[in-house]
Amino acid sequence: FPYTTLFRSQYLMNAWSWKAIQELDSIQANHGDRIAWLELENQYLKQKNNQLEQRIAKLEEVIA
Repeated sequence: FPYTTLFRSQYLMNAWSWKAIQELDSIQANHGDRIAWLELENQYLKQKNNQLEQRIAKLEEVIA
């Protein structure tokens, strides 16, 4: 009897642990995708910012 209870308790703890690991893995994978996307977007925005700064500089030269 005590072994059966211990086995069930251990089985439930293992099942909960496995589920938690799966959820954390899913979260981590999603964060990796989001980070990659944000890095790409950041790179694009930096390039766009540089283009706009160059454009402003040219316009300032024309006005001056």
